Amino acid sequence: MKKRFCVLLFLFIPLFFYSENLSGIWENGSKIIEFAAQENADSAQPLNDENRSFNMRMVLKPYYAFVFEPLKTVSATVKNRFDISELYYLGIEYPRERHRVQIPVCIFQDALFTSFFQRMPYYTHREEIPEEAIPVGITAEQEAEIRGEHKSLLFGFWVEEGTPDGILLYPNEIPQHITAYFFTEKGYIAFRYWKDDLEYRQSSSSFTADDEQVYEIPQYLQRGEAVYTCTTGRGRQLRNYQQGTYTITGDKTQGLTLNLKPEKAGPGTHAVWNLYPNSKYPEITDLPLYITETGQIFSYGAPFLMRSKITDLDSEVTKHNALRRPSREPLLLPDKVDFFDSEHN
Repeated sequence: MKKRFCVLLFLFIPLFFYSENLSGIWENGSKIIEFAAQENADSAQPLNDENRSFNMRMVLKPYYAFVFEPLKTVSATVKNRFDISELYYLGIEYPRERHRVQIPVCIFQDALFTSFFQRMPYYTHREEIPEEAIPVGITAEQEAEIRGEHKSLLFGFWVEEGTPDGILLYPNEIPQHITAYFFTEKGYIAFRYWKDDLEYRQSSSSFTADDEQVYEIPQYLQRGEAVYTCTTGRGRQLRNYQQGTYTITGDKTQGLTLNLKPEKAGPGTHAVWNLYPNSKYPEITDLPLYITETGQIFSYGAPFLMRSKITDLDSEVTKHNALRRPSREPLLLPDKVDFFDSEHN
């Protein structure tokens, strides 16, 4: 039996997103962030230029978004992964920090994600089909099925990148765990890598998926100085996971949605609560699904920031804060209070 090394590229994705320039103003319900090219930087340079620098300014929307609170501008750099056009590393120079804090971000057209999943290599023990074993006269689809080629956009191994906390006023904490998925044609396995006091080494962990194939993935991950493992004790078998089925619905005009239906857990003691606290096999439906043009990154749910229609941040803050704040609703309305309640007198 021959071991196969798999790194899959999907170039026929129905919903395409193209990499965009980071420059400009982005916002969500709680903050506005502006990335302005520094005066000595050429804004026409490509994003993979290592000398690309920005002034990053953040405006908070406290008090139910009525008052905009501008914060101090900080310096930031951006570097693009040459092999994944949608992936960028944002280096923020926080006050009182000796080094820039690196935050992976992914830009999908007018959406900016700080939490997403990146396709990673894996190994399988599936035997390769020799040419002489392929029947003559069959269709291309039939041949692809015999060879075990994959139709699902998500087939493969995916590891979480970035942070669900987004871009904060201070450095993000080191995550205590990293979520990972392995998708087959119809099923999936979800598990986590836990941060542990271990020495990183190249080792693999294995599991059997719903298609009865044995897959091998890295047993350890390293993020900076932190080391994570997906196994407990000295074992190399993946035991703490949830297993289920999934579907992708929608089209390129209306968008894609992801539906996850957990069905059972692995034999490990942390298999259930580790991924879905206080709930047994919750079904997750109609999650907006974003898959990049290269097929190397996907994300689900809402993006952290959307490109804003604001063109002048200073003017917008001044204009917004000049608005008169509406009067608060009284806690008790006079016609609702009965001072002569016979039951209490």
